[in-house]
Amino acid sequence: MAQRFIGVRHRRKQTKAGEARPTQVYLLDPSQKKPLVLNLENEDAELDFIRHRLPVEWRKIDQKSEMDLKEVRRLRGQSSREELRELMSEAEFELWAKKKQSQPDRSHHLKWRKLKKGQDHTNFAKELIRQDEKDSYFLAVKVPSAYEGMRDGDLVGMTLGGSGDYFAFAASNVGERISAEVFRLPPSALKKIREDHGIFEDKKTSLSEEIEEDGDDDDSDLDDDLEDEDPGEGVAKASKKANDPKDQDARLIAEELQAHETTNDRRGPFYIITADDRDMIAMRVALRDRIEVMKECVKAEQRLQQYVIGRIFFGPEGDYPQGSIEQEMKDRKSNDVICQALRQEEADRLALLGKRLRKIPFFPVLNSVKGVADAIASRLIAAIGDINRFPSAEKEECMTAELEAKLRVRDNLMQEGRFQEGLILIKDLITSETSEYQKLQMVRDRVRESGDEERAKKLEQALYLWHRVHTKIYQRSRNKGMNRLKAFCGVHVLNGGRHGDRSVEIQFPKRRHGEEANWHPDARQAMFLFADQCKRSKTSEWGIKYREYKAKLKEKYPEPIMVQSCDIKGKPKLNKDGSPKMVKRYTNGHLDKMALRWVQTKFIEWVWREWWRLENAHHADPTPPTPRPLATV
Repeated sequence: MAQRFIGVRHRRKQTKAGEARPTQVYLLDPSQKKPLVLNLENEDAELDFIRHRLPVEWRKIDQKSEMDLKEVRRLRGQSSREELRELMSEAEFELWAKKKQSQPDRSHHLKWRKLKKGQDHTNFAKELIRQDEKDSYFLAVKVPSAYEGMRDGDLVGMTLGGSGDYFAFAASNVGERISAEVFRLPPSALKKIREDHGIFEDKKTSLSEEIEEDGDDDDSDLDDDLEDEDPGEGVAKASKKANDPKDQDARLIAEELQAHETTNDRRGPFYIITADDRDMIAMRVALRDRIEVMKECVKAEQRLQQYVIGRIFFGPEGDYPQGSIEQEMKDRKSNDVICQALRQEEADRLALLGKRLRKIPFFPVLNSVKGVADAIASRLIAAIGDINRFPSAEKEECMTAELEAKLRVRDNLMQEGRFQEGLILIKDLITSETSEYQKLQMVRDRVRESGDEERAKKLEQALYLWHRVHTKIYQRSRNKGMNRLKAFCGVHVLNGGRHGDRSVEIQFPKRRHGEEANWHPDARQAMFLFADQCKRSKTSEWGIKYREYKAKLKEKYPEPIMVQSCDIKGKPKLNKDGSPKMVKRYTNGHLDKMALRWVQTKFIEWVWREWWRLENAHHADPTPPTPRPLATV
């Protein structure tokens, strides 16, 4: 069986305006002449595809055929015990009977036709009739004859982020059991693939335009009679119209997977979803659910408060309750059924979040910090996802003209110290694992032992320069990854580089008109909560650092000063009368914020170092692994 490549463009199934937005699947099978394109109309269809039970072909039902009626009963969950014995193995049947499970209802796999007025539904077999909530009757007219979905050896690709986490989790889970693999790639990588294929924002080409659709000749006579046919939920449909350039995404992903498999570069821009990734997805979903129920609690309490205030003010005599409105609100809230139910739901979801959070390898490291518990750790871990998204920079990226000049000086010193000749002296000590730096050290030692001190000094100077250059490269490499994480969490400094020489009062990032706020809101919220914990705790490690740094700032700036205010472009601000607009700087509040921002920045640097230390400990090779961004909810 040939290996298949499946591209998935996951979408929410309907827009606010009611427009259908099915998930698009492009199935590339080298053994077939042309690919198969499927539109998964709802979540049932997605699960059917993952479990290889998505109907793609149908045949007419013969009402006189007991085999067809038995199949309809199976799909509708109405099979008799004898029929279930035939469908299941003996062990499966005994387990089903013991648990008294209900039969799965897959009526959406059938095709139905609404009976016309005057048609008697009793003229048809009862298995073929269903009734909706409006007392309308539908007749089953087609039963699936072929199914499609994931199978052994498939490679499935989809993008990161968006609404596809549920699909990716379930597909990866099933894939482990059937030897299929699920990959994801960053949206930026997919955008580059689109551009490489000449697909840009102004290009509106539908995926289905490149695929010739087959007609169903056998059912043409029946289809003419099914003007009111309900096609069922979750059936596969072909794309009919163009929407945007992203309609090509499913095809591009499948072809990219095939290209990398053919060239033995399977990963390429993709990364495989593992059990750790599924734990991360589950934790992020639990965090989102907990935040949602927290918001509902606040809404319920606000509604209750308005109700209580209204009852008091609109009372027939305007009587004021005993105590205060606040006390009356507390009494009402403690007895309100809706508020109590939501609080219980919040407690349940918080417990689930804690359970899933403890499966994340980095959580114990964060939890070891006093003041960092589930609320902060879950937000920060969910936002970052995978520290491999923030790797150290490559050596070539960190090289500067100054460092290259120093390396040339090093090479000249090695030549003057006749390093190549010295290799003969240590040939018995050299192994395949001996680095060039170690060789230079051994040559220097042998030369010094021979009494040639001048030559040894040249080699010593070369070693010194080499060490300085590589230390600088290491620092620059590490700082690039660390700085990316600080910017991602919104604790970086907007000064220097592309930001220019900015005024001190606008160096810390926040939402300002005309500036891009591209940090992650959950990570930023986690840092806000962390700063609050630093202020509250006087004995925690980071609380002590915050107070020590604030004391240093107070010593440096004992009194506030007046300076002219500037806008984000560095232009001085003026009052209406044209005089300079002066503001106070280095007040107690300003110094407090400076200390909190400093401790937030240092904490994220610590997170980056500790997370990478843990990541490298899980690899036999100490080199940081290839970056593989994680999925978002």
